[in-house]
Amino acid sequence: MECRVLGALIVVGVLTGVPAWVGAQSGKSVVEGAWVLQDFNYAKSPPPVRLNKPLGMLLFSGNHYAFVIVRDSGPRPEVGPEGLKGTAEDLRSAWGPLQAQAGTIQIAGNLLTTRANVSKGNIPMEKGSFLEFTFSVKGDTLTMVTTKDQTGPEQNPRTWLFVRAK
Repeated sequence: MECRVLGALIVVGVLTGVPAWVGAQSGKSVVEGAWVLQDFNYAKSPPPVRLNKPLGMLLFSGNHYAFVIVRDSGPRPEVGPEGLKGTAEDLRSAWGPLQAQAGTIQIAGNLLTTRANVSKGNIPMEKGSFLEFTFSVKGDTLTMVTTKDQTGPEQNPRTWLFVRAK
């Protein structure tokens, strides 16, 4: 009887203590929160023609991320909320600069790997797709540089510069 009570107490202690201990050890990631895009560039060749500053927001919460970015903040044709108005060229001009994605992240040291659950494009959602970045946070500035994806090392790394949203 005493062994059963002692065993039950040990089980209760483990079940209530371990999650609290793990939570206390993990803490928040340095990237946790909302980040506003300031700029991006490519290491080798210039990005597609861009006349205006890009706009965007990147969110990290736990092991999830989401972003919406417009690569060029210049005027775009109005095509309606579902894209039912305008010509094919209007649609390309309106929706082409838009990037949107959400999914999960893994962080190991200064490597951040994204795996999309939903994306404007199909490739990021394909089984086995991922995008890996190196990252650094200095004060309220986050710098991310693409290093590789499911096809191999990045041939023309992109550097993304964000500031913490206030």
